[in-house]
Amino acid sequence: MTNGAPAQADSVTISEVRSLAEVGEWQAAEAAVWSGSDLEVLPSSILVTLQRYGGLLLAARDQSGNVVGVLLGFPGLKTGKVVHCSHMLGILTEWRSLDIGFRMKCRQREYVLEQGLDLIVWTFDPLETRNARLNTGRLGAICHDYHPNLYGAMNDDLNQGMETDRLTASWYIRHSAVADRLAGRRPPADPGALLASGVPLLTVTTPVEPTGGSEPYFRLMRYDTGLDAETMLVEVPVNFQAIKSVDNASAKEWRLGVRSMMTDLFARGYAAIDLLKDESPGQLTRCYYLIGKLEPYLRGAGSIEVRGTI
Repeated sequence: MTNGAPAQADSVTISEVRSLAEVGEWQAAEAAVWSGSDLEVLPSSILVTLQRYGGLLLAARDQSGNVVGVLLGFPGLKTGKVVHCSHMLGILTEWRSLDIGFRMKCRQREYVLEQGLDLIVWTFDPLETRNARLNTGRLGAICHDYHPNLYGAMNDDLNQGMETDRLTASWYIRHSAVADRLAGRRPPADPGALLASGVPLLTVTTPVEPTGGSEPYFRLMRYDTGLDAETMLVEVPVNFQAIKSVDNASAKEWRLGVRSMMTDLFARGYAAIDLLKDESPGQLTRCYYLIGKLEPYLRGAGSIEVRGTI
């Protein structure tokens, strides 16, 4: 294990974990990534069994062979269909923001394609927009299942004091929209252009300037899901954890409001198809889920058309 700053992202190699010794190294990295949480390290017996029966353990290693990232997935059933369940992806703190997670997911996709499967699923917190940008923006997964308080109370820093709502990321790995996104042929939409073209925004927020030097944030004031436009936008916090630390009541308003919106929209045939970031100069950064119709996507009709994309 390394505690120093990473040298270069391209020095990291990604490979399957095969031997018992490598399983032990993988477990040590798992413990380091989730240090201080209530997550218990997975036993070797379970990891080896998953490997033997179609599961995947990946390790990202630095130039010295230290494990700096871990990934775990395995086959499962979803409404009678065999899918690949991506259970765990974690990168050591000093190695984040270097595209290692993206590369590990792409390697996972290759593995699952070779198994003859076409869908990878995993869950993430809808208010953790950094994860949402990777899952939907970079990888091209979409979300059409919302799970309130899926894991119950958790005591780690990220989840403590908040119900554990989750979105299911559905990554249709043979879809042309996914191939286009991974190849860089489908750049993200500009949320400002979408709003200017008339795409409705379902949320109303107001900026808050907290005392004590904390970063500004937006508070959710109200929302409306009664519209039936082809595409819509739902604002979500840029840094949910920062809001939790200074205004827990506002954080809970975001949790319950996004739960209500997503549950209603998904029940009416919509999906979250992207996470867009607006970093206009001189303005507070804002994040939006792009909402679109699910049926055209599942028919394999190519990328969902987004009015106003530039």
